[in-house]
Amino acid sequence: PCWCRSKGNSRRSSRRNSEVKGRSGAIQEKMRQAQAIAKQWQADGKDLSEVLQLKEELERLTREGKVKEVEALLDKVLKILGAK
Repeated sequence: PCWCRSKGNSRRSSRRNSEVKGRSGAIQEKMRQAQAIAKQWQADGKDLSEVLQLKEELERLTREGKVKEVEALLDKVLKILGAK
């Protein structure tokens, strides 16, 4: 499963998630990048525990539609994952 996929399936959270994604192409790209790197880390057997903790916060912020906070947290996740 994807590290940043939300567990909640409610229409409300889906709508807010769409708003965050729809309002910023940069957020979408960062999410794709983080997903790809996390998937590779998982395949390589690397420890994703810190990233998974942040994933929960990311999901909450996304549900709440907090675009700036989502982007800042994605930047932190990408830094942890060593994205270039």
